[in-house]
Amino acid sequence: MSQDELRYTLFLLTRFQEPFTIKTYLFCRLSGIEVIKHTRTGWKCSVLCRVDGKSRPKRRVIYLETEKVLSLLSQFDFIDGFDNFQPLQKIGQLTAVSAIRKITFQDYLFAEKYYQLYLMHKEDKFLQQLGYLLYRDEDGKRDDSVNFNAEELLGTFLWFSDFKQVAAANFPHFFKKTKEGEEPTMEDITMGIRAQVRALTDGDITKQQAVFETDCWAALTELDEKAREAEEYNDKMKSL
Repeated sequence: MSQDELRYTLFLLTRFQEPFTIKTYLFCRLSGIEVIKHTRTGWKCSVLCRVDGKSRPKRRVIYLETEKVLSLLSQFDFIDGFDNFQPLQKIGQLTAVSAIRKITFQDYLFAEKYYQLYLMHKEDKFLQQLGYLLYRDEDGKRDDSVNFNAEELLGTFLWFSDFKQVAAANFPHFFKKTKEGEEPTMEDITMGIRAQVRALTDGDITKQQAVFETDCWAALTELDEKAREAEEYNDKMKSL
């Protein structure tokens, strides 16, 4: 999917609730079909076609039955999940970081905080802050003057959500599933961040800056290993 197609898809997702409607718009847009009117059995449409001996394509009328359109919409089922989500590369003058796994552990902690705050309050300002961490200017710095529109905020949310899903699969000891319906509080988020930093520094405050500057994937790898060791220790203690 091209960047223009991705942006259009995100635009539709912010405007419509029904997947059928979104997939229909995508089908028409990506296939170059223009709907003229609804008919008794389907739709009267026009589409650009190459004509032999002509330098320019011409629009030709076609008739699509509803059943045929429905069968074609399955190719857009990807909007139901967005696995392996590829982000918008540019937002204004900002560029997406090369990979979330390469951001610093400190930036990851802030990103996780804003992500959880968005889930708690459903306020776009938290996604905006998340976006400032994942999109940087040409010098690699954050620029809080850029305003993200609705589809850009959604793209940011889906990108980080996909990262969290991948991280949870790679670090199952550290990322434990919460009980169904259990929502973290602000205190839970704060305490969780402190616990992660304390685990990586072994309580030595002089190591804190070095930990913050470590790339987040390396930090999560170490946290997962510590969580695994703690599980093994607890299992041994229970068996005594």
